[in-house]
Amino acid sequence: MTVINRFKDDKDICYNSCDALYSVLWSSADVYNDHEKLSERISAINTQAKASALYLFESNFCIIVKNCVQGVVKEKDIQRATSCGFLLYVMNHAKDYGIDTNLKINEELLGQALETCRDQLRSYEGTRAKLIEILKFDYFYSVLAV
Repeated sequence: MTVINRFKDDKDICYNSCDALYSVLWSSADVYNDHEKLSERISAINTQAKASALYLFESNFCIIVKNCVQGVVKEKDIQRATSCGFLLYVMNHAKDYGIDTNLKINEELLGQALETCRDQLRSYEGTRAKLIEILKFDYFYSVLAV
């Protein structure tokens, strides 16, 4: 279970429940900028590690989504907010990144996540619409101006 041990290394990105996926997918700060690098990184993970990561991904899916939404909304550091948004995008397009799951972020889950930080939003509907764009859009960075 070396993957599980690696999860303990990073205590700061996307709040605690995002640490596991983040440490598996990103080995350096610039990896998330490039779809091909990310796909190669996932492909290079050994079978046991992939199984562990997939288990964590599926069993904590809702919690990770909620924490990432909070990270996008609350985080002052743009790098961290972008990482949270990108992790949402990857989670919703998991198969494109070599993650074998059928889980998707639906609007109900997104709404529940936004409710937890509604008091910090200038525009609930505007933020919700922007997050939906992030989840669906082909080119992630052009819509991350939340």
